[in-house]
Amino acid sequence: MDWRYPVLAAAGGVIAFLFSPWLSRFATPIDVLDAAGLSLFAVTGAAKALEFGVGPVQAVILGVVTGVGGGTLRDVLIERVPSVLSSGLYAIPALAGAAWVVIAVGGRAEQVWAPVALVGAGACFLIRMLGLRFDLDAPKPRSGPGARADPDAPAAVRPTRYWGRRVMASTSRAASS
Repeated sequence: MDWRYPVLAAAGGVIAFLFSPWLSRFATPIDVLDAAGLSLFAVTGAAKALEFGVGPVQAVILGVVTGVGGGTLRDVLIERVPSVLSSGLYAIPALAGAAWVVIAVGGRAEQVWAPVALVGAGACFLIRMLGLRFDLDAPKPRSGPGARADPDAPAAVRPTRYWGRRVMASTSRAASS
């Protein structure tokens, strides 16, 4: 192993520790670099999975996990909620990039071509950056059967269960109860 890699990683850690109060103004460049890392790892993960002969669906899943895993590990180490759980469009761009690589090479490849990988990484990067720029979120699930209604909402607008479906309580029924 080359000695420069651990020295560079340690130096980066020391710089981040010592200058953390001033590093907050670099949030935008850090987000751009995070999007680039997400893109490259998602595409590389899918391509490497294809090289090892896994199926197309498994290659896409491995690409997404590879792309999202680095950011998740980083967020956990700095005691922050992982971006994939808190910010919109983190796993979706990785899915798009990895899926592009798998679809473009027909799900089987000895070697993924550079233009295919660049288009996949570019698409992933573009989707992630658009999500950051316009504050886009992935669709959120509706509240499930065990979810509680907002206790601060007036009775007329609190959701009510009717044969397993959510309906809004009418004002007259809420008033008569």
